[in-house]
Amino acid sequence: MNLLGMIKIRITREDVAKKAGVSPATVSYILNNSRKFSDRTVTRVMNAVSELNYKPDMIAKSMVTRRTHQIAVVMDNLLNTYYGEIALAFEKAAMEEGYFVNICSGSINLDAYFEFFITHRIDGAMILALPDKYHINNLYNLVDSGTKIIIGGIDDIDLKRVSLIDNNYGEGMLLAMEHLYSLGHRQIFYLSSLPGGEQYDFRYTNFLKFQKERLNNNGENYVVTLGKSYYNGIDSGVSLMQKLLKMQRPFTAVVCSNDLLAMGAIKALYSAGLRVPQDISVVGFDNIMYGSCWLPPITSVTHDKADFGRKAFNILNESIQSNITGFYKADVKLAAGKSTAYVNETTLKY
Repeated sequence: MNLLGMIKIRITREDVAKKAGVSPATVSYILNNSRKFSDRTVTRVMNAVSELNYKPDMIAKSMVTRRTHQIAVVMDNLLNTYYGEIALAFEKAAMEEGYFVNICSGSINLDAYFEFFITHRIDGAMILALPDKYHINNLYNLVDSGTKIIIGGIDDIDLKRVSLIDNNYGEGMLLAMEHLYSLGHRQIFYLSSLPGGEQYDFRYTNFLKFQKERLNNNGENYVVTLGKSYYNGIDSGVSLMQKLLKMQRPFTAVVCSNDLLAMGAIKALYSAGLRVPQDISVVGFDNIMYGSCWLPPITSVTHDKADFGRKAFNILNESIQSNITGFYKADVKLAAGKSTAYVNETTLKY
């Protein structure tokens, strides 16, 4: 075989048109679904595409349509399977509509990502990261460049420019507190890895409300945080529980801002010689897959993460296609595990 026989010739739109007996423009219209043609013509074109194994030149297409068919998912922590479950559903829905999905970690400063999205003409992005990771003006610069955004974790956003998706975390905290209250718990602490109190954390607001209205407490005295640092991993849960134990304040239950913290809190309690839930009850948020495998399986506030991912893509895609923004807040429920039980009064010394 000579060298020319080894070279793979790229199939063009003109080749498809010639085989189908139509114009190159007709091929483009049919592939882009931008004009109506008879079923016979569409079938001829699609058969030619299949037989020739034609792959459209997306770079050339983007120059005409001003769209790259690339979108991004920015997640707060790639190690937290909560974000992975959402991203998988988002990616599946996006690929069904012909998008390529870029997966990005929110563990770095996101402003650099925003610059990349602008220079590479990313059509849209779902951002599930707290706003302490980026400057809001840079986010709006991204929007003004033509990239559509759907964001979670912040309510203080211009809904005329940015779509919003979130969970009803505030309602979730009330569900967690009511659950513990029904089990006789009155000394309940909140372990949070989130910065800024109620500015970023809607669980915090309703925790204070429950403490005041149902327990007659100043709720701020029952919140343990990491200070200015923010990391929502298992190690943080260990640190927060160790910090609470050193305070030598009586408690029988804790609510953690996510399941990774709850897993770490349980680990620290076992290291201190305490049992869960016999001595201390623990509630988490997000109901991640690893939480159900922990010992004991964690009682957690949850929502349908696959549906959340699909909804996020649908809102973003509508924004890309029709230049409108959308809003969605997922309902939550309490998934019963084995990490909560009726209060054990003897543990109040802890």
